[in-house]
Amino acid sequence: MRDKLHFANGIADRIERDQTVMAQIHNHSEDQVMHGLFPKKVTDAVLDAFSEHEKLSMPLLENEETGRQFTLLILKLIADRSRQTTQRLEQ
Repeated sequence: MRDKLHFANGIADRIERDQTVMAQIHNHSEDQVMHGLFPKKVTDAVLDAFSEHEKLSMPLLENEETGRQFTLLILKLIADRSRQTTQRLEQ
């Protein structure tokens, strides 16, 4: 479980570097984000991390529903991080 969480956080880190995707995340609903650039960027990040995390990457690439659930997990991780950052800045 710890490996999966570490992997998911690494993917979220990669996604957060893309300003265009982050703008979509901050300005649109979850449903809209899931139909924009975000899902492809998650797949691209998983493919980039594939050599390091093949065991964790394969199920995400082989099963559409598993991939979608992982993509939603990444979206939630990024949203939580953004909320925490905003709360710290407001204090």
